[in-house]
Amino acid sequence: MLIQDNKKGYKNEFNRLSINDINALVIYISFLTIIILCFSKKKNRIQLQLSRQREQRLEQLMSALNDHVFVVEQSGKILTMNMILKADSIKMQDFEGSCFLDQVHSDDIQYINKCILEVFEKGNTVIFEFRILNERSEIRYTEAIGNPVYSEDMTINEVILACRDITIRKEYEEKMSKALKELQDIKFALDESTLLQIVDRQANILYANENFCKLSGYSFQELIGKNMRILNSRYHSKEYFKELWATLSKGMVWKGEMRNQSKDGGYFWVNTTIVPFLDEDKKPYQYIVIRNDITKMKENKDKLEYLSNVDGLTSLFNRRYFDKRFKEYWENCSVHLLSLSIIMFDVDYFKAYNDYYGHIMGDQCLILISNRVKTIINSFEAICARYGGEEFAVVLPGKNIDEAYEIAEEIRIGVLELNIPHEKSDVEKYVTISLGVASIVPNADLNRNELLKGADQALYFIKNNGRNSTHIKE
Repeated sequence: MLIQDNKKGYKNEFNRLSINDINALVIYISFLTIIILCFSKKKNRIQLQLSRQREQRLEQLMSALNDHVFVVEQSGKILTMNMILKADSIKMQDFEGSCFLDQVHSDDIQYINKCILEVFEKGNTVIFEFRILNERSEIRYTEAIGNPVYSEDMTINEVILACRDITIRKEYEEKMSKALKELQDIKFALDESTLLQIVDRQANILYANENFCKLSGYSFQELIGKNMRILNSRYHSKEYFKELWATLSKGMVWKGEMRNQSKDGGYFWVNTTIVPFLDEDKKPYQYIVIRNDITKMKENKDKLEYLSNVDGLTSLFNRRYFDKRFKEYWENCSVHLLSLSIIMFDVDYFKAYNDYYGHIMGDQCLILISNRVKTIINSFEAICARYGGEEFAVVLPGKNIDEAYEIAEEIRIGVLELNIPHEKSDVEKYVTISLGVASIVPNADLNRNELLKGADQALYFIKNNGRNSTHIKE
């Protein structure tokens, strides 16, 4: 042992110890060493047990989550994942060691790499969305939360990704977004084009929006308290309004097109929906009138209809429209036992005229003839159409054969008086026409085409017998 001496300090006193003392000391030191070693092993076992318990608890926690949890390297390699995937019939070995990005839609890979890199480089928690392709190649929307995993030296070697399927949420969001856009579009459309009124059961105006006031020409103050009759254009029949009110009185919605009259006397067309508000007895006490201005549409429709019925060169009606009106006249005259007459005429030697003067002058000739015919037949009900190249047809409802002949002669003389030069004509030095006339009182036993055929036969008779004349079908 080392013993302190006041004069010499410490000096070795081992020589004074007996063998038994030395053995006892060795045994004591060995015992202490064994105790220390045992305590150290126990401590390590406790630490290992605690570590395993923590891992088990973490696994239990991850398995209890409804989300897919992945631990990935910076490269995207999957190190481990939770057991929730088993419930999806996915084998763990199919994923462990594979790249997380293999399951990601190709258009989203660059974005995900950027998000994961931010976790590794900055230690930030990152939330992002992406798409994956399941085993049926269906797109599933996923939301992920990326958190860093620090090592003992405080470096980030791993990232935990908690991924949740948000496909259903996305579908709802898309539907909501679409519905919101539709509402916005409807609001815009209503603001721009809807004419709104509220009227009481007697059709007295209680409210009118700015659009309606602007279109009708009346101010808000001028409309309030006035009856809807202030807008009546007298275009629609009494039966029209009778049907309208009969529908509304039953608590039903009425829809239709209506022509109204504005304050300045002009007219505007509206597509109208009238919705009745019902009281406790289910009787209408108020009406919401929703209108859309269709004036331009009606005008364009009328123009298109007119253009579709008119010959582009002469501005006379075309054959399609002639056939339609001829059928209507036939039916009407059949009901009322009235005469129906047809005049058919064409230009004499018109091919020779075209060959000599040219097609431009030929077109001009047809235009001049058409204009003269229109001035003659405008004084009575009739339809004149360009029936073919230089052939024309006139239908005369209510005119007998004598009246039709007089009109035909007036047309012939009127064309001759135009004094259109025709050097190649064999009958006159000016342009002339030949005409055939036929007339009948239609009935159910007759065919209207026979009347057309009769007028055509009369025309070709006179063309073969002198021209520049009118012939009646016997």
